[in-house]
Amino acid sequence: MTAPSPRHAALLLALLGVLWCALIVAPPFLASAGLDAGAAMVRFLFAPVCHQIPERSFHILGSPLPVCARCAGIYGGALLAFILAAAGVRARAAIRGTASFLAAAAVPSLATWILAGAGLISDAAVVRAVAGAVLGAAVGACLVPALEALCAEIALHRSSPRALLNRPAGPSQSLTTGG
Repeated sequence: MTAPSPRHAALLLALLGVLWCALIVAPPFLASAGLDAGAAMVRFLFAPVCHQIPERSFHILGSPLPVCARCAGIYGGALLAFILAAAGVRARAAIRGTASFLAAAAVPSLATWILAGAGLISDAAVVRAVAGAVLGAAVGACLVPALEALCAEIALHRSSPRALLNRPAGPSQSLTTGG
């Protein structure tokens, strides 16, 4: 099996993101179809990544999603970034200053958490989801070039997999200098 090419990395992430987000909305539909075991399995899958407090989650068909509103926003934002990247739209800030870009994107989530905890704003699910979507979009925008660089590195060393394993940590000279 070959690694995806750098130009297909965003498409791969978009497809995986669609599957992940489809899993998020699946349990209420599975339960309404009488497939309670399937709904429970999906909830179990998401338990390690989210607290799953029903009061902090969106509900479909009277059933809470297996992730809270903030996590749903994060995953939805990442999916949007993946789809935009697959369509050729890139966030230049994500490529140039990843740490600052991600820190800035985390500010809305941190602010809503602090302000809601202090009782200064409503702790509405929509507010948490929008703040999470900002962070998710930033993470998604950073994951695309990282996966593209990884694919390029693998392709560069395809003829000699041992060279890939024995190379020093960090990007190769060919990726950073173009030669």
